[in-house]
Amino acid sequence: MTVDFSRAFVLAGEPSHVASIAIVDPEHFYPDAPHSRCAYRRAAKSHRTPQIVREGLLRMSPMNYTLQPTPYILLINPSPYRLLEWAKRSHIQSLIYALPATDNQLTLEYWVHDNSSSGAYRLEQSIEIPLAADTIAVQMGDYQCQVPISLLQEAHRTIQTNLAPLREKTAWDDTTLLHHATNLTGIKAAMLRKKLYDPHHP
Repeated sequence: MTVDFSRAFVLAGEPSHVASIAIVDPEHFYPDAPHSRCAYRRAAKSHRTPQIVREGLLRMSPMNYTLQPTPYILLINPSPYRLLEWAKRSHIQSLIYALPATDNQLTLEYWVHDNSSSGAYRLEQSIEIPLAADTIAVQMGDYQCQVPISLLQEAHRTIQTNLAPLREKTAWDDTTLLHHATNLTGIKAAMLRKKLYDPHHP
């Protein structure tokens, strides 16, 4: 599962550098249900707190916004694989993943922890909605919120600004840079991800 940058959100009639978003409540845990003696020991030693989980989420995805007044965090271009792995480690009950279906349609996916010993997530619901001009209304499962399109436009502008020096340094095109920073793992990818998605990088 990777982010496909050949399909991106069309914002104000123009293709953007935003190809997926996710909405997560970092305080919505599923209860510990150990299935073995080893798992019981791990659960007893766990020091997981909402603050630690939130910090881990922000490290995993440098470009993020809190959807006030909710506790939900909007992530820009999260890798589905890394996002679900983080959710599994952090015992997150559910999350929303969204990506463009067409220029005018958006696919919303509601992923839920299946409470099995594997700790896997299952796609509970998937719907297509129109990509509105001002806000995306999310009403799935535990999630009820509005995502302002202005946040996606702000993210696009930040990515566009950060891409320019990276193009000169690497001689890669935008799609290659976005793919490496978003979908790949390792130290080089992590460094590229921070330079591309961190709003404080010039």
